Amino acid sequence: MVQTIFQALGRLYFEVDTTATIVSDLDMREYLRLQFLPSVKEDPIFAAGSDRDRPPLLKITLWDEFQGEIRRDGEQRKAAWRIKQKHKPTEHGGILKSLDDVVTEHHSRAKKLLQEMPHAFTIAKVLLNGPGFSPEQSKYFRFLSGDNDNYLASFVQMIRAMVRKESGHEFKMQFVFTKTQREKLHSLIEHLVKDATEQSQDSKTEAVLAYQTFCWSLVYIPEAKKLGAWDNPIRRFIWLMALRDDGSFMDATSLTPLLAKLKYFCRLVTLYETLACEEPRDETEDIVE
Repeated sequence: MVQTIFQALGRLYFEVDTTATIVSDLDMREYLRLQFLPSVKEDPIFAAGSDRDRPPLLKITLWDEFQGEIRRDGEQRKAAWRIKQKHKPTEHGGILKSLDDVVTEHHSRAKKLLQEMPHAFTIAKVLLNGPGFSPEQSKYFRFLSGDNDNYLASFVQMIRAMVRKESGHEFKMQFVFTKTQREKLHSLIEHLVKDATEQSQDSKTEAVLAYQTFCWSLVYIPEAKKLGAWDNPIRRFIWLMALRDDGSFMDATSLTPLLAKLKYFCRLVTLYETLACEEPRDETEDIVE
């Protein structure tokens, strides 16, 4: 029908498959699967002709220089999509469902820890602005509202991808961990298994502490200067999230909300680590160094 609109122009603007018409009795889904999909199965990823052709964001992030073989492999791009997807309650014996609960509980406990501090407002200012903030500074760290689930879902998505990969997921990109990070990840998985089995308050508390310990190892890396540019699990997660199904990458507009969530994640983990410490600090500024 669309084709007939342009007949007066004397040329065809659309290829029309006469086999698949409105009067045919074809199984259209099967026909497309057999005829159309094979023709687009190989979707080559072309590199930019020169650095001038690269989008400004890629010049900064260098995403297109990392894991090129995965970007060119259609099956691996599908695997990348799958490792990012939500889990079923029974996946991996229910440990990812336990992870959901642990992330929520961790956030609630961090909020409670801050509320119980005598200088909570000052700590919230230090956490956002650093120890040298001006007394007139009005900005301070604020917890998410109760109906905001997007941030916590992103935290689950990141840790879930790492757990899935550690459990043998077919996606080929590795999350490169330090020795400490890998030990803490294995400890977290063990406690998630225990919590999924026991479903007790004690097992939940232990899982929350294991989660905090692992997350802190992602945020605070003493040997960071000795590591390579891509030897950071969070940076690799950002790359994974930026990778689109067609092998291209998200733009800056889409990246900004992701970075905001990860910044909140780092501040939350830092806050929990300092406030849950058994030894009291004399100076508020030292709490969030």
